[in-house]
Amino acid sequence: MNKNFVIILLAIFLAGLLAGCRGEAPSPAPPATIAPSPTTAHTATPKPTATLTPTPSQTPTRTPYPTRTSTPTATPTPEGFYAHNSGFTLMLANGFKLEEENPGGEEGSSLGSALFRNTRNNTQLSISVFSNDETCEMAKILEIISLTGEADNSRITMGEASQVTLAQGITAEHVVVTMPYKFGKVLEDLYIVHQDGRCTLISLIGEDGNIKANRPALDEMVASIDLTSTNIYGLPRQEALVFRGSDPLPKTMDPARALGSAADFAGHAFSGLVRLNPQLQIEPDLAESWQISPSGEVYTFTLRSGLAFSDGKPITAQEVKNSWERAADPNTESETARTYLGDILGVNDKLDGKAGEVAGVQAITDRTLVVTLDAPKPYFLAKLTYPTSFVVDPDQAAEGDSGWEFSPNASGPYQIKEYRKGEVLIYERNNSYHTPAKTRYILYLLNRSGDPVSLFEAGEVDITRIGAEAATEIQEPDHLLHDSLQSAANLCTSYLYFNNSLPPIDDLNVRKALALAIDREKLIDQFTENLYTASDSLLPPAMPGFTPNESPPIYDPKAARQALKDSRYAGDMPTLKLVTSGRGNDESPLLDAIINMWRQELGLAVTLEYIDPEVFNEEVKDSGGHIVNGGWCADYPDPQNFLDILFHSQSEFNNSGYTNPEVDALLEQARAELDPTRRLELYAQAERLLLDNFAALPLWNTVTFMLVNPQLEGYLLGPMEVAQVQNMVKTDR
Repeated sequence: MNKNFVIILLAIFLAGLLAGCRGEAPSPAPPATIAPSPTTAHTATPKPTATLTPTPSQTPTRTPYPTRTSTPTATPTPEGFYAHNSGFTLMLANGFKLEEENPGGEEGSSLGSALFRNTRNNTQLSISVFSNDETCEMAKILEIISLTGEADNSRITMGEASQVTLAQGITAEHVVVTMPYKFGKVLEDLYIVHQDGRCTLISLIGEDGNIKANRPALDEMVASIDLTSTNIYGLPRQEALVFRGSDPLPKTMDPARALGSAADFAGHAFSGLVRLNPQLQIEPDLAESWQISPSGEVYTFTLRSGLAFSDGKPITAQEVKNSWERAADPNTESETARTYLGDILGVNDKLDGKAGEVAGVQAITDRTLVVTLDAPKPYFLAKLTYPTSFVVDPDQAAEGDSGWEFSPNASGPYQIKEYRKGEVLIYERNNSYHTPAKTRYILYLLNRSGDPVSLFEAGEVDITRIGAEAATEIQEPDHLLHDSLQSAANLCTSYLYFNNSLPPIDDLNVRKALALAIDREKLIDQFTENLYTASDSLLPPAMPGFTPNESPPIYDPKAARQALKDSRYAGDMPTLKLVTSGRGNDESPLLDAIINMWRQELGLAVTLEYIDPEVFNEEVKDSGGHIVNGGWCADYPDPQNFLDILFHSQSEFNNSGYTNPEVDALLEQARAELDPTRRLELYAQAERLLLDNFAALPLWNTVTFMLVNPQLEGYLLGPMEVAQVQNMVKTDR
């Protein structure tokens, strides 16, 4: 191939490069359930009746077992058929082979590309798809080719534009470009298709004689290009649910170490004894029933019969015990075992290295597990819906850092079919699970760039979270996506936590001054499109046990200055440190605005420090932060999940280091209180003390906005993220 031939290819590459420069930055991963700062927005939330965690009957009705189905046999792929994950397919002409493939999503607006070559006659075909249809205008590309030719003194000529028809009746704009070649001429057929807000650039290039000699076969190959493919990564699109995501870490795939909810990566491949449904009721999962002793301290679980891992290995009570023993092993380095399993007798001893086995878990028979708590804990079952207690194959997990997390012997509704780093994570139905999932595949497009609304509109994803600004626009009745928008108040609250163990925050008046100097309504108007509402209580309104705060903190600069003047640090305030989750090059206009309010109203100097999200929970306590920006989303619907976990002095997730013996005593009393009314009273007292003591300033509560494929049945957006993908299925409507 001579220099001129390469120039044409370079021109096409430049066109793609220009398109890529316009791309959106990659969207961040969906916040985990335990999130340093929950995002999303909402309208005012109605106040629910105060109730405790929904309690299932002690012996739930046995769930009928459906007939297990075998995985359908894949339809043989026709010879020469090619499918790209961006949605195009074609039948390759004889002699053409795939030479290069780009899945897209790495940079710019490219949704992917593929290059095919016929080495017998030195002819090649390239197809590139872009999310912005302005990036491949024919006139622009021809101009680039023309300028390239002038720079090389090449006599490039261009034919008249015409229209050709591809598969499914799609029309493409077509231009033939010719240029001199050492032994004749080079022909390049350019095709451009604009469809559904995206564009596809097709280039067929080769020597004039070869192109003309094979024109019928080449035209047939181009005509076979289908841009409306129902396949994705070679899988039937109708049998796959597609989401966006970020590359998972090994610990996010391991239920003992994961910090996300059962709706995240680990929850697809692993299951526990019980689960939460979207209505936040506790349901049987691997357990078919359980009984609770009159004292509330002993739980006897009966497992379903015939349970098995994805490879057919039986799941027995011993596997459950072994999984919990592994989570409580200090070598596992679980950040959640003490919080979610610590009520079991002996778990804390094993975590502290004082025991080699958890005394409170006994596998009596293959199907009978007896669990003894250190005291009655009415919320214990709810804690078991969190991934820490989910069942892994202990033999496989014992392999350590062998990468087992990405090919686990699954106990849940799905198993991992394929993982391509930076590209895609594919789950496939686990037919050994007691209730096989309704949808065969789950795909996460990893690090996929582009606006989530545009990706949803183009059919790239089936469900996606969107922000307040986009939701405001789509809420308009005449918007095309109006009927695809769902919203729900969630159990999340954003806070500024105050570390009362560090001077000068150890002074109540200083904490009061900081709280009263913040204009939350202004922040909500400026940063949330007024879809958030100011939070006056530590518990979110949708949480059982929520009590309205009768004396919420109100923006009052005069009272704030007086409180600071009344403190023992008046006139001698040091520079304060505000700590948040993020990386060194991150920016937070919200926190900058809060710091500016403290400077303007109180004359305080405050520095902002970021801690890497991957190690935030481990390092925040040692950061020396006077104030910690963060938030909490419920892992189970009980006030203990907020007040005890966030504010008890010994809690793993008391990130600010707040300490109050009186609050500790009330929370400890509430833990073991079996009377529901009395429990709520104790939590209300603890919350009142925390608010009066300015342990934290609640900023706002949120609502989640989601775009959901109208074909999807079985999805319910509730106040918490729960594992429900296995119940979702696409219809033809």
